[in-house]
Amino acid sequence: MENAQIERLDTSQTMFNVPLIIRGQVIENADIMHSGRGGGISFTSPDVGLHMAELPLSSPGGLTDLYALSLEEIFDFLGELGSRLTIAGNPWVEEAFKTSCHTSGLGESILRSMYNNLSRSLEPRALRETVEQTIGISHLQGWVKSQLDGGLDVRVRAFGAMCAYRSWQCAGGFRDDRGPQRDYARRCNH
Repeated sequence: MENAQIERLDTSQTMFNVPLIIRGQVIENADIMHSGRGGGISFTSPDVGLHMAELPLSSPGGLTDLYALSLEEIFDFLGELGSRLTIAGNPWVEEAFKTSCHTSGLGESILRSMYNNLSRSLEPRALRETVEQTIGISHLQGWVKSQLDGGLDVRVRAFGAMCAYRSWQCAGGFRDDRGPQRDYARRCNH
């Protein structure tokens, strides 16, 4: 497939569904129709708005099992996953590549390069370097002590944005009364 010409899709009859996946649950409802660029391929998907209440966890403690994983285990898992994400060796990736060639607006050579680099971007060495340069591995693995000007000792740890937002929201920082967000704020005050 590497040097083969991209098969021409019959875009007049090409339709597919893109599922929504929330914490391992696959939702395949075809609630909304989306048109591809150029009016070619169309696809359906679940209405994300109907699932907003399922997106946030009711408690950050719901992630406890994830904290038991080491970064090295995560890097190894992603490296193994990456080795399976090739156009030539994975029919799902090949299908995604072909579909992207007809829907993304990017040229085939750019898309081929992006798809060919999927596995390299998930190599443990590359992930480790990216995490270290952008966040700091030590900040993900625990509290990092440092001293500010004036001698104040502080400890810093990286955590998900939703944890910070949720803490702010539950502390009363969210005072709007809009749809699913309102329900989300109410759930904080159980």
